[in-house]
Amino acid sequence: MCDVLCGYLRMPHAPDPPADDQALVSWQRERQVRVTVLGLIAAHLRDGAPASWQGHDLDFTGAVLDEAGFRGARFTGGDILFVKTLFAGHGTDQVVFDEADFAEGCHIYFRLAEFRSGTVRFNRATFSGGWVTFDHARFTGAHVTFRDAAFTAGEVPFEGAEFSDGTVDFAGAAFTGSTVNFGEHHLPSIYRTAPPAHFGGGTVDLSQVADFTLPPRFGLQELPPGLRLPEDTDVSELP
Repeated sequence: MCDVLCGYLRMPHAPDPPADDQALVSWQRERQVRVTVLGLIAAHLRDGAPASWQGHDLDFTGAVLDEAGFRGARFTGGDILFVKTLFAGHGTDQVVFDEADFAEGCHIYFRLAEFRSGTVRFNRATFSGGWVTFDHARFTGAHVTFRDAAFTAGEVPFEGAEFSDGTVDFAGAAFTGSTVNFGEHHLPSIYRTAPPAHFGGGTVDLSQVADFTLPPRFGLQELPPGLRLPEDTDVSELP
């Protein structure tokens, strides 16, 4: 069942509403169906669901998401693919991962995703052992928030990510155990190097984190425009 629903969401859907009134009605109807489908999937990912889909593979590759509520979802295993997914909210529409738990055994791919507009929230989410990658993702205008998120275990790579517009906000987040990496990464098993994140105009704000016990890796000697760190933090002294 979850494969069928994900397959539906991967079908083409225009990210922006059309100007023509008749086409707009069809677009809004289709959009509402997609929001309902996403809500059904999310319900099966929460504790206490009559039929749990926790640990299942879910493939949202290439989907267009402008409103989705994954609040309280638990990702306990499987491959969850948001590869090349476009996050393009309108107005107050949001994609919400608030209080979600990315637990040991899960592999979440935001690889090559584009965060173009709207708000995508990971507020109070817990990264507690899984592998959640934003490698080569593009942050081109959305407001992405990790407020009060807890990075306690696992890996969260941002290698090769591009920050060209918008804001990524980590206010109140606690970095106590996860390996969060914005820097270059060598992959000796395949003799390849993943490039560092590129700060070209967007804002990545870590200035108001709650705990910097194990800060993200940057591999930088100078602070680039748009990257904000806690007061008196020297980026060249970070891992």
